[in-house]
Amino acid sequence: MTSDTWTTYPALPHALPFRTIFGEYRARRPDDLADAVLKVIRRPERIPEGPEYAGLAEILKSARSSEHLAEAAAKSILKSKHGTEELTTAVAKHILKLELTPQNVESVWTRLDADITKSEQAYQELGSAKEHLQDQRQTRGEPSEEFKKRLVEAYERMLLAEIICQIYDWPLKSILHAMEGTSLCLSGGGIRSASFSLGILEGLARFSRRVGCAETQRPLLDALDYLSTVSGGGYIGSWLMAWSQRSDYHQVIDQLATAAPTSGDPEPQPIRHLREYTSYLTPRYGFTLDTLTLLSIVMRNMILNWMILVPLVMALFCLPEFLYEVSYGWASAHRYAGETWLDVVGSLAQQ
Repeated sequence: MTSDTWTTYPALPHALPFRTIFGEYRARRPDDLADAVLKVIRRPERIPEGPEYAGLAEILKSARSSEHLAEAAAKSILKSKHGTEELTTAVAKHILKLELTPQNVESVWTRLDADITKSEQAYQELGSAKEHLQDQRQTRGEPSEEFKKRLVEAYERMLLAEIICQIYDWPLKSILHAMEGTSLCLSGGGIRSASFSLGILEGLARFSRRVGCAETQRPLLDALDYLSTVSGGGYIGSWLMAWSQRSDYHQVIDQLATAAPTSGDPEPQPIRHLREYTSYLTPRYGFTLDTLTLLSIVMRNMILNWMILVPLVMALFCLPEFLYEVSYGWASAHRYAGETWLDVVGSLAQQ
């Protein structure tokens, strides 16, 4: 399977972006992903059909009884390798805790891709069912009973499509839960949010280095899968990633968790540098190019705001005068118009 199959795709409505998520896991944690996929395949409720999966079905049926029978079936499959499908061999090796060959791993990716494709097709059908339901209109002259019947059929089709989506999502969601992915989200709020996020990172780094924590669970930041940031959180998140690119991510976590090597400095040099340049809009104070740039930005924004607000305020101040002219000024200017018209009509009648 080519790498183009695992590029980023927009998710269908109401669906998780499974292809994108698993593509990222395949690039960063391929062994964990293959192990999670095989664990889900080994579940007895997923016994496949078809002659090409006869060996796999035998293993899964044996697993229903006991793990010992499953191991015996796996050994039997590996001994009679002639005509055995690669995925069956991969499952047998996984049961016996043997190393997988590249061909075995490729069969796992093929199976995962097939499951994702089924889910995508199910959601496409769900989208069509929803559109079909929304397009239902009662035509002129159509009896109400027939329209209700069509409406119920369209609604039942949508419910059936949702059930099928749930069925095809189950193995994919099981794989996601088996991966035990972690993420860290840093919210916005300017430099205050960045400072708060820095303290959170330092606290998590110190907690990740505790011996007691390492015995019970994986280190938090070392096993981080996703980092989501916005605004001020993006400022500190980009700083963390830039530091990691120039150094090593695990070394960065070590430095975040410890004090500076010199006794007079409370924090490592990258953190001190960050704090010294928190005024990132004007890093250099005084009459410098940074200050002039900031001043020009402020003046530009003020002028743009004035161009919008000043005409609006002037229009509001002129509104009472305009209403007065319309209501009283026009009436005063034409108060004799009726008498003049009567004079003209009278003179014409006398002639």
